[in-house]
Amino acid sequence: MVEDTLRNQIVRVRLTPKEKAQIATAAKKAGDLSLSAFMRNVALSIPVIEKQRQVVPQVNRQLYYQLGEIYRLLEAQPNRDLALVGSEVIEPLKQLLVQVRQDLLGFGDEL
Repeated sequence: MVEDTLRNQIVRVRLTPKEKAQIATAAKKAGDLSLSAFMRNVALSIPVIEKQRQVVPQVNRQLYYQLGEIYRLLEAQPNRDLALVGSEVIEPLKQLLVQVRQDLLGFGDEL
């Protein structure tokens, strides 16, 4: 039974210094994990791998683009109508647009 949980196997991975730094940063953001723990968690996370291979329907791509255009309009120079609404309404709307766009591509809660 102890053999099932004992981590005594080594897998070598060659990385550039930049890649290693990027992984270290991601590991820190993921809860201050060691590189080994972070890479093990990512490599063994089957749902993440499946989502990366997911085909995005064309209608989602079109809607993703259109929502991006709406977001850009909200980011553009404030116009008179938007100024009446106020940033307390605009900012949550922009966050919702970002979330919906991520969901359309299948990246929902991961980002």
